[in-house]
Amino acid sequence: MRYLDGIHKIRSGDASGSVRELLGAEQARVFFTDPPWGPGMMKYFQTLADRDTGRSSPSPVRDYLDLVGDLASQANECTDGPVFIEYGIRWRDEVIRTCESRGLIHLATIQTRYAGGVFDMHIFSPSRSGIDFYCIRSLVQSPDYQRIAAETRGVTRGVHLVRPFVQLHRPFHMPSIIVDPCCGLGATFKIAKKVGMRFYGNELNPKRLARTEAV
Repeated sequence: MRYLDGIHKIRSGDASGSVRELLGAEQARVFFTDPPWGPGMMKYFQTLADRDTGRSSPSPVRDYLDLVGDLASQANECTDGPVFIEYGIRWRDEVIRTCESRGLIHLATIQTRYAGGVFDMHIFSPSRSGIDFYCIRSLVQSPDYQRIAAETRGVTRGVHLVRPFVQLHRPFHMPSIIVDPCCGLGATFKIAKKVGMRFYGNELNPKRLARTEAV
């Protein structure tokens, strides 16, 4: 566990239990993650982590739905605001079904593009949260949100589509937390700093995490 600027936290390791470890007794206001999509990407990123850490024998590759389910459980337990899970459209039904089985309530799915590919931004509510479906739908349909979506589509990752939701659910009396257990190269950290939130992030590969530290 390391601190950045005294208020942000990062750790390197498997995503299992990472959110609980990062937060301790705190609660995240926003949960966002873009985990590896499907078995192919799970294998690719595990192989990359093994190579970058000098591991002599390959690590076992985790089942992708097991990871999604674990992340959903942590999000449901540790978040009191919206939960965003970015994933490929091929696995839409599986992702929604798995997350709902772990207690999350599906509110909406936004389909968008990046670098020629199409993906889903799934929006969930923790089971104990009072997030209203109609509030989410109204925000998605608002002119300001549509403008942001149009400006970012095809040129940036999905976390930028989360920014209006982050601002909507950010309390003003204290810096709240956005947590990302698969934080990769630091896109979520950039958003957190722009909107004045604390960032708590985990990444399997320490070399990729170093890119987050450099943001």
